[in-house]
Amino acid sequence: MRETSTELQPSAHQLRYGKAAESVTHVAAPLLAGGAVAMLGVVAADAEKFRWPDQALLLLAAAGVLLVACVQWGFRARPYLYSLKEVEDWRGAPLTGAERAAHLEQQREDLGRWRRGANLAAASYNLGIVALGVAVALLLAPPPQPEAAAGPAWRWAAFGIVLTASVAELLWTLLEWGDGAVLRLEQHWRLRRARNRARRPVRTGEQR
Repeated sequence: MRETSTELQPSAHQLRYGKAAESVTHVAAPLLAGGAVAMLGVVAADAEKFRWPDQALLLLAAAGVLLVACVQWGFRARPYLYSLKEVEDWRGAPLTGAERAAHLEQQREDLGRWRRGANLAAASYNLGIVALGVAVALLLAPPPQPEAAAGPAWRWAAFGIVLTASVAELLWTLLEWGDGAVLRLEQHWRLRRARNRARRPVRTGEQR
């Protein structure tokens, strides 16, 4: 069964998610990427002041790349999220029957492109946050020979807090991916069963 025009319109959830994704890709991700790049320069210049400078540099570089990738994926995906009402507003006139059918076909493809791009942007952002958090935790760990005797305890506490938060973010991301995979699998099997039922011949009862 083909989707109707109502089903093809972006849902309220999709529109809200699109707005949230814009704030992430246009504001949060660029700021965090800039922070990661700035920290790269600081750590590279004063590597002897940190316990694990090389590992932190690797994670900071990964975080910067992932956060920039989030911006790119979000930018490329956003043009594909629209409604037919917006198309009519851009045209300045209602769509005719033939034009509406053509735009519905195009919108079906575009919504799929938007979902794929938005999912990649979200994955890049979440992994970038994890990489940045772990890098900060490594930088908070006290150096092998701390200057103050009381310093290590507080810095290890900060290390533990940030690392715990980063691991929690990673677990939350993996759970979201798992839920999404299960949902897509369930939808696939429901559609497959519906197609199989549609192909079965209809059995009629005996006429009395």
